[in-house]
Amino acid sequence: MEGSAAAPSHNSDYIVRPNYSAPIFIANLSNILVALGIFIAITFVVVSAIVAITLILRLSPPIEPDFSVDSFSLSNFTFTTNGSRLLFMDSEVRLKVSNPNVRYSLSYENTVASVYYKYELLSQRGIPGFSHKARNKTSLVIKFAAGDVDQWVVDGIKGEIGRKGNVSFNLWFISGIVWGHHSSEDGTYRVLCPDLVVRVPSDGSSGELAKKPEDCVIKRESDFIASFDGV
Repeated sequence: MEGSAAAPSHNSDYIVRPNYSAPIFIANLSNILVALGIFIAITFVVVSAIVAITLILRLSPPIEPDFSVDSFSLSNFTFTTNGSRLLFMDSEVRLKVSNPNVRYSLSYENTVASVYYKYELLSQRGIPGFSHKARNKTSLVIKFAAGDVDQWVVDGIKGEIGRKGNVSFNLWFISGIVWGHHSSEDGTYRVLCPDLVVRVPSDGSSGELAKKPEDCVIKRESDFIASFDGV
């Protein structure tokens, strides 16, 4: 009909739809911030650990090496029967040298090893130079041979074996030690491995350690003061 009002238009452009993008954006931003916070925390922990380890390594003082005797054995252990002063003795020492430092490598030069009965030198020999890195160990096998000695040494060794069934020796080292990156510690050091008690049967020609050896002592040559009986 003419003049009647036109029906309202239902155009979809005028429909108001809810906006879901804002909450999703906020949720994504929250996840990103959490991940970023975790990344920063992990980075801080890792960097702090690296800095702490670096400081410990830089500030850690140099530590002297450890010497320990694993075994000490005798063979061809005989005295002459004609009343002379001769003592025939071959000995073998198995030694472990440890570098406890976490930063410094160690080199050993002009090393000399000696076997003593009390304060009398029985045998001596040089050891080729060697080195080891930080936190490392080196095993050495050193062989000695003894010959002419003073009469009191023969009498003393015979007497100890007769009374106790064993005899005690001292092992000495002198070595020039070079510390990597720490030249103030370079110098000549003396090492004493005392009271190596070897069990020897009265009619035997060989012997092995009768007990665990004492700890070896190491000091600079200028500071070393012998405090062991007979040395």
